[in-house]
Amino acid sequence: MCIRDRTLFLSRNMKIGNDGFISIARSAHLKGLKGLAMEECGLNDEAFIATRHENTLPQLEQLKLLRNSVHNGGLFAIGETEAYAGLTYLSLDVSKLKRTTISWFNNNAICSKVKLHILSLIHIS
Repeated sequence: MCIRDRTLFLSRNMKIGNDGFISIARSAHLKGLKGLAMEECGLNDEAFIATRHENTLPQLEQLKLLRNSVHNGGLFAIGETEAYAGLTYLSLDVSKLKRTTISWFNNNAICSKVKLHILSLIHIS
């Protein structure tokens, strides 16, 4: 784990899970983070659903969630969370993301300036 240029990088296979993400999101010491890279950290939709009504990471611009299990519910929660309004880049690696969810996110998410990057070798339905 390291912080560089106001971005927190968690190493691959650092399985912090949903509880670890929620702790990071609620931490007063990390409120100024501009980026959060969490690859293979054991996250799923519940991490974002649990924090969607909170003012978590209000300055966050980049959120990289590759190789986690964040799917439709998590993407809806991110799109509905006021604290993520400043997101400009969101990357996901998904296996069960629906086209209707992507369309909703692109048209209705609070973070309207976000560039949604979906990396998947599996068919998106």
